[in-house]
Amino acid sequence: MKKILIIGKKSLLSSNIERYLSKRYFVKRISFSKIIKDKNFILNFDLVINCTFDLKIKNYKETSDYILANFLINKKIIYIMISTCKVYGLSKKIFLSERIKCKPNSHYGKLKFTIEKKVIQLLKKNALILRPSNILQFDLRKNSKLKTFVNKMLLDLKIKNKIFIPIKNFTKDFLPIIFFNDVLDQLIQKNITGIYNIGTGIGFSIDKFAKLLIKGYGKGEIYKKNDYTDNVILNINKLKKKIIYNISKSKIKNEIIRLGKTLRLHE
Repeated sequence: MKKILIIGKKSLLSSNIERYLSKRYFVKRISFSKIIKDKNFILNFDLVINCTFDLKIKNYKETSDYILANFLINKKIIYIMISTCKVYGLSKKIFLSERIKCKPNSHYGKLKFTIEKKVIQLLKKNALILRPSNILQFDLRKNSKLKTFVNKMLLDLKIKNKIFIPIKNFTKDFLPIIFFNDVLDQLIQKNITGIYNIGTGIGFSIDKFAKLLIKGYGKGEIYKKNDYTDNVILNINKLKKKIIYNISKSKIKNEIIRLGKTLRLHE
């Protein structure tokens, strides 16, 4: 049985990954600070998944990904970095593949892209870098340092009975956490490394997403405002060549409605 270490004690993503992977593997989840205190602890595992990221950090050398990768140089341990589709920047292409040139335009995207290159340089074939789209997780945290698109919608719907969307109807790739976890599991089983988009390859307009969320919740209104985001749909052809990935628009639709139903249970 593979032994997996997940870094990120406070991360919602890390807790969801731990719950899913624990069905098949030995999984341990700890904080990044504990690894700093005991660097050798990381050597007891076959894979390390890092779910931590500090938005205040400006220098890539101070990031958890860079520090952890340095611990694993010349070790037979697979390092899994959770990157972001923000590394692509505001591309003119809606369907973004790993082959296109990355031109990140935000600090977050630029820093993640720099770290990606450094991790590959340090660990070579022992690194798996994932570029997820908008991961759908039930998230009602009010004080989350990294506010996600879905987190804000859920909070607004619960507190204000409203959802605010841009006037222009942007299209995004919404990835339910259940599919993210399944992809991660398959990649781990097959010992796959490299850089991969993890999305659905299917676009949903923000307006449609909001309507489905309200349908599941049972009430709510949509308000449009002057705001800007980007159109992003990930090309997942590279991923599909490696794993079995059965996803459809109807399955994504059902998961969005389920988010709304879950919110109703938290009233």
